[in-house]
Amino acid sequence: MCSPRKHRIDVTIVSSAPSLPLGPPDTSDPGEQHMTSPTNARPRAGDRGGTDPRSAGRWIGLVVTLVIVAIVAASLAAVLATSRANKTSAADETVARIGDRTADLVMAHLDVAAASLDQIDAVLTDAEFADRDDRLDRTLAAQLVAHDQLSGAFVGYPDGDFVFAYRDTDHLMLRRIDTTPTRRAVDHRLSSDLAIDNTFVIETDFDPTTRPWYLGAAADVRSAWTEPYVFFRSGQPGVTLARARRVDGSVAAVVGVDISLAELRSFLDDLPIDDGAEAFLIAGTTIVAAPTEYDLDGGGDGDSDGDRDSDGDRDGDELPSVEMAGVSFDQLHELVRSDAPVDIGADGRLHLTDLPGANAPSWSVLIRTDDVGVVGALDQGARIALLVIAVAGICLLVATPWLTRWLRRPIEELRRMARIDELTEVTNRGTFLSDADAALDDVHRHGGSFVVALVDVDDFKRVNDTFGHAVGDDVLRRIGEAIKANVRGNDLVGRLGGDELAIVIRGTGKAESDRILRRVRTAVVTACAEYGVDITIGASRLAGRMIDLAGLMIEADHELLIAKQQGGKGRVHWADPEAPDPTPLRLRLE
Repeated sequence: MCSPRKHRIDVTIVSSAPSLPLGPPDTSDPGEQHMTSPTNARPRAGDRGGTDPRSAGRWIGLVVTLVIVAIVAASLAAVLATSRANKTSAADETVARIGDRTADLVMAHLDVAAASLDQIDAVLTDAEFADRDDRLDRTLAAQLVAHDQLSGAFVGYPDGDFVFAYRDTDHLMLRRIDTTPTRRAVDHRLSSDLAIDNTFVIETDFDPTTRPWYLGAAADVRSAWTEPYVFFRSGQPGVTLARARRVDGSVAAVVGVDISLAELRSFLDDLPIDDGAEAFLIAGTTIVAAPTEYDLDGGGDGDSDGDRDSDGDRDGDELPSVEMAGVSFDQLHELVRSDAPVDIGADGRLHLTDLPGANAPSWSVLIRTDDVGVVGALDQGARIALLVIAVAGICLLVATPWLTRWLRRPIEELRRMARIDELTEVTNRGTFLSDADAALDDVHRHGGSFVVALVDVDDFKRVNDTFGHAVGDDVLRRIGEAIKANVRGNDLVGRLGGDELAIVIRGTGKAESDRILRRVRTAVVTACAEYGVDITIGASRLAGRMIDLAGLMIEADHELLIAKQQGGKGRVHWADPEAPDPTPLRLRLE
């Protein structure tokens, strides 16, 4: 898989008021001529067609005034032309930030798949392959309970055996295909505690070793993504991530999960872009996710020529191409080749951002903006400026700085929205990780202390189920406010997603950091007392080690997981820097 690239454009927005040239000094100024003319001079008797100096001065003054107005108007026209170019550059920069933010959100959605593979693979590592006991069954089903975006989890074996947990209406199902001593396929309906509730014998000729996910994983030492397709059972777009488990160099099993992409529509709907702009997630020339106004649902009847779901059922219709978004293949190819935004005439501009990470699928975020894009207010400002200069050039010179500041407000607001989580008003995931990584680099270079703390709301699902999601959102807002109010000005606070937040504390030791974190927890409990909300905090410190941000977050996450598993909720837990590296796995069954 090629390393992904991100299409960013670094621009400088010119916001200072231009100095408009008024032309070179004129020694023959009409005012000077008028002042030096004889004040009592009268035409002599017999003069014919004599010119009154005062009248000549007025005409010269009028001409000079017109020249000045013309110079100011010409200068403004040049400024407006430059402003147009800067407006396009500013729009490109803003859209690039929005594209980066969207790509981070997509990867946060997809990262669940890799984490689930780790969980399943850990069970296979501990168990004998020939045994295949019910630990595997429960682990597969548990992935679906823990992660709503997963629609299936499975393991396929070289001998044709297959274990598959999937959603079926209101139930979780477990399909087992055993090939020895004779072939037998059954579906088990699972109860709420993941125990087998009912069993059905089925007929299927499904062979996992012939499926694209099996062949792709068996041929790759890393996890392999399939091409996106429409799931037959849900009619929604999705993708499969699979990984081969090898023993002595041979494939002993292939682990995989099906992940739904329908939820990504809400990300695309909520982007801070104008009505004339739209964002799409694409794979090559295929649309993977689109705003809700576009219908990507499959209508297949099971007889289409498409690929099959992981369990062998055929999928529905194929996903549409970018032409559905009003983008031609030629325009898309030009965008890929140019590595920069591309004008598409009256339809606006195209922007492309690839998903980050070495193991990310080869997908991109495609944003199409209209002619004025996300900073359309600049054209209105230009018309106002033209009206002012037509009335009085000098008034425009006075008003230009104020107008410039006024016009920049929409851009500054979009920049803020690209960095801030709208619900909690702390920094969003992408911004927090970037700022924290930069802060850690500075500590590695110049020394100092560095603490990463992960905050998880205890039993947050209970709040939503008991009081409703509106209260759940209010609780998250209160938590964000409480954390910001109880950390220091140079500390970092961000929302990683859901009910998980993170804090970076710099320049203080463990004891003081612990006091800050305990103060944060007390403030959260007080702010949310009416709902009985508490938080658990896992913390890790640098302690002079050359460890990266991901390693510190893994340690803190590990402490958080251990605390919840061993009844340590509602406390601050510190990772031991001398302990072995924890496994970066977490299974939530709350």
